[in-house]
Amino acid sequence: MFSGMNPQLAVPWPQLSDDLREPDAVLDWMHATDPITGGERVYARRGITVFLDPEDDVVIHVSLYAPTTADEYARRLRQRHGKRPLPKV
Repeated sequence: MFSGMNPQLAVPWPQLSDDLREPDAVLDWMHATDPITGGERVYARRGITVFLDPEDDVVIHVSLYAPTTADEYARRLRQRHGKRPLPKV
């Protein structure tokens, strides 16, 4: 798997999204300590997962891997990007 943060896209996300068509799965994810609802777009059959802020259509992270199923992606490949804040003392 290859993962990259803050990718520079050749085209805006809405255009890329149209080209990719419907994702195999749409999941929630954590960006640092912020929950992002519906921002993990899994195109498992193409080997692409796009992590975005859907409110602003900003791609934050991209993962590339060998094509697979959405179930196999979730079971074996899905990354956890969240962070937990330190406990207050």
